[in-house]
Amino acid sequence: MRPGRIAASAGGGLITPEDVALFSSLPLTLQADELLVHVEEYIARGVGIDSIFVDLLAPAARRLGVLWEEDLCDFLDVTIGLWRLQEVMREIAWGSPIVTGPISAPRRALFSPMPGEQHSFGATMVHEVFVRAAWDS
Repeated sequence: MRPGRIAASAGGGLITPEDVALFSSLPLTLQADELLVHVEEYIARGVGIDSIFVDLLAPAARRLGVLWEEDLCDFLDVTIGLWRLQEVMREIAWGSPIVTGPISAPRRALFSPMPGEQHSFGATMVHEVFVRAAWDS
């Protein structure tokens, strides 16, 4: 997928509930590279990378879980949708610069799903946010 680096936004744009509602169904029908095009539109309008992770991708993943719980999607649909969201998250993280600056001491963190947890999307997202903030995660 890696066509080029993603221009990181300084922020300022906001993800609205309407954005989340429109985006949440897309992982069920679009491939990861097609989802990335939609996400790049948010970045272009000034939404920060961390906000993309927390305010757009996380609610979309949560919505897939609700669809599963309400028996509106099967296991395969939810699994593929989450995989697509994770691909988008990785692509954004790979293509955006890491925050750098003077650090007085190395900061380290370890994130892992809870024992028995079937999904790692949340732990992966938190890891990416910390890496972007110059943590050794």
